[in-house]
Amino acid sequence: MNRHALHASLLVITLCVSVGAQDAAIVTGSVTDAETGRPLVGANVVVVSQGEAVLGAVSRVDGRYTVRGVPPGTYTVTASHIGFGVHTKKEVVVGKGALVELAFALMEAELQLNPVTVTASPRSERLMDAPAEIGVLEKEEKNDDDEKDA
Repeated sequence: MNRHALHASLLVITLCVSVGAQDAAIVTGSVTDAETGRPLVGANVVVVSQGEAVLGAVSRVDGRYTVRGVPPGTYTVTASHIGFGVHTKKEVVVGKGALVELAFALMEAELQLNPVTVTASPRSERLMDAPAEIGVLEKEEKNDDDEKDA
């Protein structure tokens, strides 16, 4: 292959990549606590198409996020954070080379965890042979006991 043909091929490839990159859009915005308005650090923002995640980003210290390289199309965009509910924006239209700004305000959500049983004994015992009563402390019971102590 001669030198001119190689340069021409590289030029064509570069132009194709540049044109494709110009079509890609940016989805950007902020994620905040709906009650306080404070930015949420580490929130997950995901661009979803037909039920599958296409791209995503994590919010920075200022609550801002940026998802680059989003192909033109219509998407569902979700924001979530541990301890907060999921906020979804449907039918988000992303045009060629567009800059789409989306703000999410997440509401606090209570985490539902499985109960944990803690037991202690000076020696190993089978659960059924334990001399002490074994019970599970529910969240409501714990809160009632804390209020009595105060």
